[in-house]
Amino acid sequence: MQNKIKTILIGLGQAGFMLDLNTASIKSHYKALITNNNYDLICCVEKNIKNISLFKKYTNIKVYKSIIKA
Repeated sequence: MQNKIKTILIGLGQAGFMLDLNTASIKSHYKALITNNNYDLICCVEKNIKNISLFKKYTNIKVYKSIIKA
């Protein structure tokens, strides 16, 4: 069994998360990571409360406001 690469996604804006909200294709870093079996997305870092709230509607992945806390 291959070990997965533990990954932290920094930024949940357009390229980080939002580009995939209305499409089935892979356009964001988030969707690329969760659909690739080689990666284990362990958490995300985002400062914008609106982006965090939107992200939480789609997943239970932990979000931190600071990379130091992640």
